[in-house]
Amino acid sequence: MLCIFIWFDHLQSVTCCDEGQYSIHGQCCQKCQAGSRVMEHCKEGSYSKCITCTQGEYISHPSGLEKCLKCDTCDSGMGLITAQECYNIQNSICHCKEGYFCVQREESGCKTCRKHSLCPVGERVKQKETIWEDAVCEKCPHGTYSDTVSTEQCKPWTKCEELNKLEVRPGNPSMDAECKEKMNIALIVLSIVIPVVIVVIGVGILWWKRRAVRKCTDGYWTHTDAAQTIKYCQPSDAHEPHMAASGTEAKDVDKIQLGNNQEEENVMLSISISNEHRDS
Repeated sequence: MLCIFIWFDHLQSVTCCDEGQYSIHGQCCQKCQAGSRVMEHCKEGSYSKCITCTQGEYISHPSGLEKCLKCDTCDSGMGLITAQECYNIQNSICHCKEGYFCVQREESGCKTCRKHSLCPVGERVKQKETIWEDAVCEKCPHGTYSDTVSTEQCKPWTKCEELNKLEVRPGNPSMDAECKEKMNIALIVLSIVIPVVIVVIGVGILWWKRRAVRKCTDGYWTHTDAAQTIKYCQPSDAHEPHMAASGTEAKDVDKIQLGNNQEEENVMLSISISNEHRDS
């Protein structure tokens, strides 16, 4: 019950209203329902006249207010988002958007938000952030690292041995271990020996192909290659063997010798025919 004390000089007047009433001008009037305001106060023998709050205004409980309250706006620039739209019996409810947490609560919503903290390099998230609390960070445990500013967990060091590599730099809370390939001695040796062997074989084949030297001994061209047949020749000097520097030169000499032999045979044939005619 609401009681109003009114003083008139030395006299005291007390007006007491029920819970569902409000006092105005020394009398009790019936309150307007939530979502509406008083348009006209009651008079003796009549009730107050009420009107519903317009869009963008509200009154969340029965009252004798003559004006509705203005709805709050959830400011995205302050990290707020609208969780529930305002209507005539309830104000807007704001929450923090992703990446922010509430630092000033208001009824069922939030009035002020702040951006979540990021864990520095070498640290991880111990306690995940929520819309009501900031993240809690701690140092990366042994065997893990974090090389970026984030809200993620630490990553394990690279294990060089498992990759069959050498570790050139151990890991630490802010840096991964560094590995490099092991030196393969056999591969290095092969990479040197194989090209050398190929070059040697190539040179040998080239030398073998160009090796067609023949010596003229006792009137014959004698090939050093057993696969070649013995050829007749005309040495330039009977006392010094004639040398052929190449297979092409030897073939030219063979052609000349063959031509000489053919001429000798033609001469002998002509002499034989002449003798036969003479005898007859």
